[in-house]
Amino acid sequence: MKILVNTPYLKTLGGVSNHYAGLKMHWKSDVTYNQIGSRFSIPGIFLLPIDLLTFTFKLLYLKPSLVLLNPSFNRAAFYRDALYLKVASILRFKTIVFFHGWSSSFEDKVNTSVFNKYYGKAAAFIVLAQGFKKKILSWPPQKPTYLSSTKVDNDLLTGFTMDIKPTGHDLIFLGRIQKEKGIYIVLDTFKKIQQEYKTCTLNVVGDGAELNKAITYAKQKNIMNVIFHGRLSGVKLAEVLKNTNINIFPTFHGEGMPTSVLEAMAFGLAVITRPIGGMADFFEEGKMGYLTTSLDPTDYLKKFKQLLEVEANILSVGKYNFDYAKQHFYASKVAQDLERIFLEVMG
Repeated sequence: MKILVNTPYLKTLGGVSNHYAGLKMHWKSDVTYNQIGSRFSIPGIFLLPIDLLTFTFKLLYLKPSLVLLNPSFNRAAFYRDALYLKVASILRFKTIVFFHGWSSSFEDKVNTSVFNKYYGKAAAFIVLAQGFKKKILSWPPQKPTYLSSTKVDNDLLTGFTMDIKPTGHDLIFLGRIQKEKGIYIVLDTFKKIQQEYKTCTLNVVGDGAELNKAITYAKQKNIMNVIFHGRLSGVKLAEVLKNTNINIFPTFHGEGMPTSVLEAMAFGLAVITRPIGGMADFFEEGKMGYLTTSLDPTDYLKKFKQLLEVEANILSVGKYNFDYAKQHFYASKVAQDLERIFLEVMG
């Protein structure tokens, strides 16, 4: 089975590029990546003609059994990837479209005729949440629509067991440093936490447009014990995750399934987040941590205190998350599930 997968440039900071970089070594099929979009400091719109030509050449040269496109469900990616689908359909290659992030505001602008016009030629769809699946199935023609997940790199967890997990209640925010990911909610929440739990530490891991502003904000608000690590990966990221106990991620971005939360679960962290994207489908309140629809730091403080109500609660929640992630989110498992979908679509 020969698969051609359109991905963003794999060195780009982002969930989709991270996803496919992590799956690369786990495919059993003959999978080739075609990297598109912004790279080498050149905006993707300027590279689009070259990317379309390269994509066409690879289709004709490789003759894949199946093509996999990977847009987010937002305006720019929706119309851009419709061009790749058009090329593939003209050349009669069966194509699956995997929508990752999901913009609710853009969803409101899409109706049956628009969706059918641009994506009616897709053989099937993959999404990250039941709500997304239900929406796609409401737009005829109703094509097979599957659920998948983002992943955790198996290698990231090499040597980690819950036996080496320290006790405590230190926190981590892991993700792009931008307002929509909730960085300022996290900092305001932590200021409230510190008033009662003075030895607690907040680790902020990630890079992004708001990083310097967030550092300045923490200084201006006199928020102590915050460590800004910048972007970490591999052993350095694993080390921070091993030594923290609670992941806080109050995102209001158009998430599909935030990889950072799955990584935190895999390292045995309790989670406090919002019921966004695929999180709402599997998250078990109390057993995995807590969800809240709120964007108010006071409500995140309440959830933090709930985790601390029972002495052993954080570690028991962490152990449950560790086991759940191992069963569902490891890259080897996600790659296997995707290849099962490929085979089913190919008939």
